[in-house]
Amino acid sequence: MDLFFFQREQYEHFYNCSGYTAEQWTNFGDKQTVIGVYSIMLSTVALILYIPCMKVMMEPKLWKLSCYKLMFLNGIVDHIGIVGSLISGFLSLKGVVFCSYPTFLYLTGTVVVSQYATQQVVAVLLALNRCIEFWQKPSLNALFEGNRMYMWWMIPLVHFTVMVFFTVACPFTSIVNMWMFDPYFGIPGIQTDKSLYKDVPLLNYTNLFCFVTLNGAYVFLVGSVMYRTRQGNQAFLSKLQKQVTLYYSTIVLRNTYFCSDYDTSSAHLCGAIIIYMVMNRTIRQGVIAFYLNLAGYSAATQNIYSTDISQRPRSCAVHPTI
Repeated sequence: MDLFFFQREQYEHFYNCSGYTAEQWTNFGDKQTVIGVYSIMLSTVALILYIPCMKVMMEPKLWKLSCYKLMFLNGIVDHIGIVGSLISGFLSLKGVVFCSYPTFLYLTGTVVVSQYATQQVVAVLLALNRCIEFWQKPSLNALFEGNRMYMWWMIPLVHFTVMVFFTVACPFTSIVNMWMFDPYFGIPGIQTDKSLYKDVPLLNYTNLFCFVTLNGAYVFLVGSVMYRTRQGNQAFLSKLQKQVTLYYSTIVLRNTYFCSDYDTSSAHLCGAIIIYMVMNRTIRQGVIAFYLNLAGYSAATQNIYSTDISQRPRSCAVHPTI
């Protein structure tokens, strides 16, 4: 956004729409009705399920666990992405290119790419948290306890702010139904300087750091599970090993997919919800209870949290299904 607000001359140089008339720019777009409706519907379902998921995370007996605070932060970041997916749906229906709504698409494009990068940073914090809590070392666990957790929150929040102001925008185009760095992608006859979009250092460094860290953290976690399988309770850890491996696969694939396509896919953004609803019994039961109460049926939500949490250790990294 720094170009838009503080370097208008450069902004006009790299995001110039004077080459065609408004009508001509509109004709370059491709109305994607099926994809647009799909994106809107799936994003709506994601919001319907994700909002009560986050409400469940804030229950006192869950909120005291550090991983749920990080999962809640991840939910906030995911909500930004889901809103972006909703916007994508409407833009697909209308068949827009960058110069259809240059100001709106530039500003939303900076938020979209910043949301993506921040989502990866939060995933790294979750991975670090799980690795530390798995081994239950008091000196390390203290890093995520109490108000220290909110210091960890500052890392992705600061990163998001820096990305919003200092990275290249990633505006939407209906030509490929994606958010692309090149605002003229797929537009014929454009003779302009595209050097700004060819390399995005801040995002590239984030991608590399998060890719290496995420894979390293989850390899460490799976290795730890295998080690404890040999040393401890074979039956318990065999089940845990499968659960952690599934966490590893889904999260890494989720972020790798988004790395290759800056498309804020609704299916991608539903990944966290699917993990919560399928693998996390407490959240699943809490969401069901939320909608039963909303429909006028009495659901004993307190019993749900008491049953699942009261006899379990403080670390939800040890029990992924908590």
